[in-house]
Amino acid sequence: MPSSPNELDAELRRVGSLLEKIANDYSPSSPERAAIEEAAQALLFVRQRQTLLTAYHDLKMALGGELTPEMKAKLRQLGIDPAQLDEEA
Repeated sequence: MPSSPNELDAELRRVGSLLEKIANDYSPSSPERAAIEEAAQALLFVRQRQTLLTAYHDLKMALGGELTPEMKAKLRQLGIDPAQLDEEA
């Protein structure tokens, strides 16, 4: 698992390039190509979620293990549910 945003970007580009090469072996309308494209999107989502969880955990640890109510409210404004992240951690 990449440990920094730059490493994550490099890893996603590397894997994306490999998946693109594989997908290009199939016709644009083939179910195989559609499956490869969907897998690439799923990988991106999972890696982004893992990065968010890591950043959230690191933030909490830097603050002594708990966010202030104001910080939690700000995360919710951004569409991030702190309670859900706590459950996933």
